[in-house]
Amino acid sequence: MRRLISLLCILAAARPAQAWWFVHPRTDPFKKAEAAYKSGRYADVIQDLSPDSLQAVSSRHQERAYEYLAESEIRMGRSIAALGTYQLAVKLFPEDARLLAGLGELLHETGLNEQAKPLFDEVLELNPGNPGANLGVAEIDAALGFYQRSRLHYFKALETMKDNSAVWAEYAEILWRLKDYPTAEEAAQESLSISSATQTEVLLAFIQRSNGRLREAIATLGRACAQSPERTDIVLARALWMTEDGDWKDALRLDETILARHPKNPLALWIRASVYLHAGKRRGARADLEAAMQAQEESPFVAKVAAKMLSEIGSSSAH
Repeated sequence: MRRLISLLCILAAARPAQAWWFVHPRTDPFKKAEAAYKSGRYADVIQDLSPDSLQAVSSRHQERAYEYLAESEIRMGRSIAALGTYQLAVKLFPEDARLLAGLGELLHETGLNEQAKPLFDEVLELNPGNPGANLGVAEIDAALGFYQRSRLHYFKALETMKDNSAVWAEYAEILWRLKDYPTAEEAAQESLSISSATQTEVLLAFIQRSNGRLREAIATLGRACAQSPERTDIVLARALWMTEDGDWKDALRLDETILARHPKNPLALWIRASVYLHAGKRRGARADLEAAMQAQEESPFVAKVAAKMLSEIGSSSAH
């Protein structure tokens, strides 16, 4: 009885905050952090899930707490901290597919594909339909040139990423490289229906050209030029394709808009030389080819082709 009275006296003498903590368990910070995460308040998540606070998270929420913390650190530009968080989480919960996928995606995004690939493979053993792991494997396989394997994983990823314009565009490029032009065009069009992007228009144009529809490809490049008029490479590609289609006048018009801004652009010079040769203007063609030949460091391929063309036309200075 004396011992009980002494204990009560000690509790009564304690500071209110200390006594409250002794009587009541610490509040689980997960719900607050979860609400902050879903609201995009990532700095609050990091604060709510500090190392001390993580210890107070209930066991059933531990995995997601680490995931929210790591993803918040990524969004706040703290990738190194996120890497540490994910690595610790994977050690604690080695069979959690979402944590494994998160670590794999972070490693993949930083170019560490050799470390990321085994993690993705492990995720797919646990959950074959995991979109992040399928996308990661698809992109890694694509980078290594394994296009058929990449195609299968893109297809799997798109089962749950149907609204992702960028993934559709990546898938379209793989299909194009596999020469499945009809399906590649469908994928590119699907990407553009979700979100218009200049680079996807360019990809669609290349797909159409590869499928023998040059004039449609030129029109598609026209849309890309309208979206990004500063893109010299797109304007020149369109001018070049116009020469292939025999539209020499419009090709020259486009080409000279580039030469007005970049008079030494080797590809623009080569295109104008081609137009001049078609018109029989060998003197003008020769001058442009000689100028294009000087770009051996900047554009070695164009310089080489210009030199070959120059040797073929000879030294005639007619016109």
